[in-house]
Amino acid sequence: MKKIHIYIFSLVSVLFLLFPDSILADGEGPLLEEVEVTPKIVHVGDTVEVKAKVTDAKSTVTHVEAIYENPSNNRYLFMNMEYDISTGLWIGRYTVTSSDEAGIWTIDHWFLQDSAKNSSGVYDSGPEANFEVNGKVKSLLLDLSSPSPEKAGTPIELTATSTGSNTPEYRFFVRNEQGELSLLQEYGSNGIISWTPEIPGKYEIIVHVKDNSRDGSYYFYEVRAAIVYEIH
Repeated sequence: MKKIHIYIFSLVSVLFLLFPDSILADGEGPLLEEVEVTPKIVHVGDTVEVKAKVTDAKSTVTHVEAIYENPSNNRYLFMNMEYDISTGLWIGRYTVTSSDEAGIWTIDHWFLQDSAKNSSGVYDSGPEANFEVNGKVKSLLLDLSSPSPEKAGTPIELTATSTGSNTPEYRFFVRNEQGELSLLQEYGSNGIISWTPEIPGKYEIIVHVKDNSRDGSYYFYEVRAAIVYEIH
């Protein structure tokens, strides 16, 4: 019996030395140790980079995936990460699109796997793994369908376009020579309106824009544009 025990022990030892990544040597999944996200605040068109330090004491880490959830908790972003041999980190990148919701994107969970087919699910990696899609408007352009001056009674199309927010809202005003301010459109998603001035004079056409997540009361705006226009 002693010889049999010795032979079995020797066989297991040899298998362990020859195949350290096998299930004989490892029954635990990888460990997520550190996470770094840069930049923490991104706009449409920006790329967020996620770096993760993932280790496994006995096997080789073969797969790292970060699953993010949007602010409304109704959409997932699956970020498959690649191993960077120069840093020893797993790195994933994602470029924000106009369809991505503004707000804080949080980790739903991490999926980690090693060469022994052991897997780990990490559901709490802390706020350092989160990133924010900032819907703040960065720029605004106001364009008119006809150049100044124009004849009274002529419809003029006002077109406002902006960058930075995927859900912008526009508010239009016109100010006459007496300083009286008239509202043409309260904040709304429509960036194109028609204005038909009936009285000759100089007017200031004003447009405000903000992301729809921001309060538009008390004349708040993120970006403002204005054009002086003359009516004959």
